[in-house]
Amino acid sequence: VICRVKLTGQISDTDLDILQECFGSTLKKSLEIIEADLITCYKAKPSGRMYFEVEGSQSFPYLCTSDYCSCVAFTKTVINKPDAIYCKHQLAVLLAQPLNRFKLQEITDEQLVIAISKDKHKDFKHYD
Repeated sequence: VICRVKLTGQISDTDLDILQECFGSTLKKSLEIIEADLITCYKAKPSGRMYFEVEGSQSFPYLCTSDYCSCVAFTKTVINKPDAIYCKHQLAVLLAQPLNRFKLQEITDEQLVIAISKDKHKDFKHYD
């Protein structure tokens, strides 16, 4: 599905049906994040490494990669339940990339290291 979205630049009704089957209510929440333009990609130079921040409902940014999200739901649901694949923030980032639906912010590699090691992403206990 993601490859097809990348090729076409859009999510078809068939794609939505498949995604709904896989992700259930998480899909709707993820699409709302994309529509609200709450995703920022930070791309480091010269390495090209990236991470994403997804603005939460109380304007708190969650650090997000394909393997991790700093939200509580990731820890309580994705890590602890074998049937959960992604939290809504991760799924939003996954879908936003082939659609080019994110803000791009270029940073240095040093800024990337500082950003991903900040405590603001580690200690926040909030359900979004």
